[in-house]
Amino acid sequence: MPRAELENPQVLEQAVAALWPNAPQELRYRLDQRDPLLRRALELNYHRSYDLNGRLTDHFWMIDLPFLTLFWVEFLARWYPRAAAAAPTPSGSSSRSSTGMTCSA
Repeated sequence: MPRAELENPQVLEQAVAALWPNAPQELRYRLDQRDPLLRRALELNYHRSYDLNGRLTDHFWMIDLPFLTLFWVEFLARWYPRAAAAAPTPSGSSSRSSTGMTCSA
């Protein structure tokens, strides 16, 4: 069914009625028929193991680590030259004041 047809409320109600039954027994029958296939697909695609404390394992940091590394390398590459250029350099025994005049120590 094209998406444009679903904008019509009557067509949308017909589609929902055909896909989602009102009778609980019919819904249970459909779920029992499709549940083994759905459960297997979910186990294959969305399985997460448990750690020693009984919590779900979290390995998402392994996905984020390359992006964080790239971010920090790019950040340091942009800011390090500016920080090095802005750092004061020692000029021996004399230094310039804010007025630009040289004063001896």
